[in-house]
Amino acid sequence: MPPRWMRKCLRPDNALLRYYFDFQDEDGHGAVDDDGIEFSTFEEARSAVARALSEHALEVMPDGHATRLWVDVRNGDGVICKLVLSLELVRER
Repeated sequence: MPPRWMRKCLRPDNALLRYYFDFQDEDGHGAVDDDGIEFSTFEEARSAVARALSEHALEVMPDGHATRLWVDVRNGDGVICKLVLSLELVRER
């Protein structure tokens, strides 16, 4: 099951195709999604997980400097893509 922070952003109105979202961070923490969430299209699933990943990165960015998170998106046949988010704060002064 994806983490709670991800599930709140991954709830579509019309559900047809089941996708699974396996989360991991750069420290090796993660969660394997055993339940999946249904979407009408792959594009909807990709957009929802990208939005959830972005929102979560801002919440967990350690010391406000940098973080890297990723989600393997899979269907019944296996992994179909990986979304990777790197966020870094670069101070000019």
